[in-house]
Amino acid sequence: MALRANAPRTFPHPFVTAFDLPTIERIGGNGAVAADGATYREILDVADWDRSVVTNVPGQSGQPESPFYGNLLPLYERGEYFPLAYSKARVSAEAAHKLTLRPR
Repeated sequence: MALRANAPRTFPHPFVTAFDLPTIERIGGNGAVAADGATYREILDVADWDRSVVTNVPGQSGQPESPFYGNLLPLYERGEYFPLAYSKARVSAEAAHKLTLRPR
C-alpha cells in the first residue's frame, strides 16, 4: 500500500452531527504519525517555562457553542504549536478572559 502525500483527518461529534468539525489534511499517509498521531503534545522549556509550547486538537473547550471548541484545528492542520504560559504575567497577557467564581 502506497502512502499518500496528505491524509484527511475528521473530527465527528460522537452524538450530534451538527457539531462535527471540518475535515483537515495532515501531511503523511494513512497510519503516519504526522497524519494520525497524538492530538496533544507539549514541549517544555525548564530553563524558561514561559517558552514552552503545546498543541491540542480540536480546541480548548468541549462545549460546541464555545469559540474555543475548534479553535486549534487550523494550528494542528499546519503542525504549529501555541504558547503554554506559566508565569502570572504571561498568563494574564495570553488570557482571552477571566472567570471568577464566588461561593454564595
